[in-house]
Amino acid sequence: MAWLLTRIPSPFSKFIIDQGVTFPNYRDPGTKDRGSPIAISYGTSMIPETYILDRRGKIARKVIGPQQWDSPEMRAYFDSLLAQN
Repeated sequence: MAWLLTRIPSPFSKFIIDQGVTFPNYRDPGTKDRGSPIAISYGTSMIPETYILDRRGKIARKVIGPQQWDSPEMRAYFDSLLAQN
């Protein structure tokens, strides 16, 4: 994945590489002018928005706005989500 990102210079790619992000992530290719079918289908209204998927790939939670991902509450949430079958 890092090889692919280094071949596509962009602020998004630089951030992913600089932060050592190893989990799958995607950038919506939509623009302000054209909108995005992806954003429309998910009901995205502002940035940042994060979708947390369960083990089956279904949306378990939608987080709008910034989030402290390593907070005790979020860690407990992720632990409980990962404990589900």
